[in-house]
Amino acid sequence: MKKIDKLGILEVSNLLDIDTTTLKRSTLADFNNIDIESLNKILKKKNYLYDFARSHPEDLIPKISKDPHGLNVLDLYCGAGGLSSGFRQSGFKIVGGIEKIPIYAKTHDLNFPEAKTFCADINNLDLNELKRRLNKNIDVIIGGPPCQTFSSLGRGKIRSLKRNIKDDVRNFEYMNFIKYVDFFKPKAFVMENVPGFKTQYEGKIFDEFLSNFKNSSYSIFHSLISASNNGIPQNRKRLFVVGIRDGTGFQFPSGSQDLKITVDEAISDLPSISDDWRISKMKYSKFKQLSSYQILLRNSSEYVYNNICRISNIHAKRAFKFLKPSQRLSEIDQEVFKTLEISKLFKSKIIYNRIRRLPVDEPSWTVVAHIGIDGYEYVHPYFERTLSVREAARLQSFPDNFIFLGNMREQYLQVGNAVPPLLAKKIAQSLSKELSK
Repeated sequence: MKKIDKLGILEVSNLLDIDTTTLKRSTLADFNNIDIESLNKILKKKNYLYDFARSHPEDLIPKISKDPHGLNVLDLYCGAGGLSSGFRQSGFKIVGGIEKIPIYAKTHDLNFPEAKTFCADINNLDLNELKRRLNKNIDVIIGGPPCQTFSSLGRGKIRSLKRNIKDDVRNFEYMNFIKYVDFFKPKAFVMENVPGFKTQYEGKIFDEFLSNFKNSSYSIFHSLISASNNGIPQNRKRLFVVGIRDGTGFQFPSGSQDLKITVDEAISDLPSISDDWRISKMKYSKFKQLSSYQILLRNSSEYVYNNICRISNIHAKRAFKFLKPSQRLSEIDQEVFKTLEISKLFKSKIIYNRIRRLPVDEPSWTVVAHIGIDGYEYVHPYFERTLSVREAARLQSFPDNFIFLGNMREQYLQVGNAVPPLLAKKIAQSLSKELSK
């Protein structure tokens, strides 16, 4: 597979067999006079691998409306920047992010050019040096410490590797969060985690976490928040812990069943692709009946990015045809199932139970990091393929001008590991109201 760093006018004209004057001064990144579908077929035929998210980072920098009056925010364990995105949309100013996985840090750096993103292990950073490099007062600290030891999927993976969960150092990553709060003494902090952080080990770790603030000036508030009840198109519950220095109260967003957004309302306007497309920057489809959610997440550039998906096994794609919305492969007619080649590939029923088509008129189930492994749990509600990176990002409520860098697997993982930005935005708005008092 040939890799291309950049195609100029001559290369494009040769590939498409059109005169260079027709392209005028356009490059492949512009698409103004290029038939994208024809181009994609030619690129595949010529065995090219072309991904704009990797090849044109200078063309992807989103336009950021900076708010110089916003409170300064430091995002710990920032990942791609789900929490950062929600807080920025609420008027806060992201001044720093810390992430140890290089490609995640690059994504955060790209999407938050106003911030200083540090690619480093939070355990090894010198806080005095960090403060000097930030050169700003930190008003709010946010972050989601690693949650693998508290989530059911994470615990299952740890057991499969025959490791002792109780000895896993990630049980105590929250201590770093406390250390940063003690050092910077922000006006407030927000920590996000899976519900298991509160219940695992009979709640002992969570009680220990709370005990660190008993004699401090911080008032602590915590609640389990449903994403689907707050306008995010997936059934996802997360624990949020908010600390306010010298605070007297905090109101978490209450949410409502009436706010539920369906999968169709979230992704139906995105350009139609097949799983062998490798062009990740394309113009929006012409779509007249946009939902309010789609209007909210669309950007003004007319382009959508990261709309690529992995190629599914041919036997799996044949099986996808028999799946109804919300249905698992293990639930289809057994006589039909026996005729499928995929029925002979795996002995474990777990595989067939995981292959599942997304609903149409309901929110999605939780988008998790495993979508970066195979994605069969997220079969498109209409097509015989799994979700694209952008479609998954829509279910997570990332705005379309948020760009994910890295290879396709890395992009999926960044989406699945993130806090839904619109959920973070609601928390941030509540915090802003409280701090304004």
